[in-house]
Amino acid sequence: MALSSQTRDSYRATHWGLDGDTEYYFHEPDLPADLQLPEMGKLGEIGVGRGNAEGMIQFGDGAVLAYDVTTDRLYSFMQKADREVFRHQLWRDEDTWALYELAGQVGGEQNRHPYAKVRVCPLGPVSYVVYYTHKHTGPDGRYDQGQPDAPAYYEHKLGEVSGLRPWLGVDKSGRLWWAGGNYEVRPEGIVD
Repeated sequence: MALSSQTRDSYRATHWGLDGDTEYYFHEPDLPADLQLPEMGKLGEIGVGRGNAEGMIQFGDGAVLAYDVTTDRLYSFMQKADREVFRHQLWRDEDTWALYELAGQVGGEQNRHPYAKVRVCPLGPVSYVVYYTHKHTGPDGRYDQGQPDAPAYYEHKLGEVSGLRPWLGVDKSGRLWWAGGNYEVRPEGIVD
C-alpha cells in the first residue's frame, strides 16, 4: 500500500519540511486496514498517572508514535517484547472498559470520532510523551530548508491549555491505546 499524498504532506508538515523515507507495517486487527498513520517519531516514554502515583512507561527499540491525519488521534505501536511486558505488568482482568467508554469518561475533542472495539484496563491520565526524530531546524530551532539535524528528543505535555489530559489504557495483548483528550497534531508537534 502506498502512502497517500495527505499522509506524506502531513509528515512533511510535522517534520518541518523533511520527507519521510520509512514505512511501517504493524498488524493491528482492531484498526481499519486502510488507516494511514504518519510517524511522529520513535517512542521513548509516556508519563502516566497523577501526583505521587505518576510514573513513566518506557519503550524498547522499534516503538513508534504515530497519528491519524484525519482525526489527530495518537497511536503507540511497539514490538512484541514490549507488549508482553505490558500485558504481564499492566493488564488486570477485573478492571476493564470498552475503549470508547473510557474515552467518554475522559471527555474532549478526541471523542468526535469512533474508537477501536477493544477492552482496556485504564492506566491513568497522560501528562507527557517523548519521542525522537529528525526535523529540519535552523540555528534558532525553527524550520530551515537546510539539512536535517541529528535526531532530537521532543517532549510534549498534554492538557496544558485545556486541563483535560487523555488517558492511556492497555488491552489484554499489551497494546496501549489513547482515550479522550483535547490534543491536536500540528507542525509544532502535539499541542493542547
